[in-house]
Amino acid sequence: MYSYETDLDVTKLETEGQVTRLFLGNDIVIEIPSRFSSGIGKRVHVKISEEKDDPSKWSIYMWGNVYASSDNSYKASAGGFIISINNVSNAPQVGTKLYIGIKY
Repeated sequence: MYSYETDLDVTKLETEGQVTRLFLGNDIVIEIPSRFSSGIGKRVHVKISEEKDDPSKWSIYMWGNVYASSDNSYKASAGGFIISINNVSNAPQVGTKLYIGIKY
């Protein structure tokens, strides 16, 4: 069962309309609704897992499916928002349902 959990700083933000891309460290980019955006330098806790969690524990909580996967990276779509992860040791397979929690 896939699970990835880490604490990273927001290193860059890009906003287009109502969507903001959070660049977390060098390996994670997560699109979120702009109204939930944080500032550069903000510490963020991220958990991506096949196991559902209590949504009330998270600032942002969504689920999606992996649509592209290689040996050490993958992309998932969660309600039209894209999650891109690089440099993982065991990427989930295409079609895997993932739950994504972000806490500021």
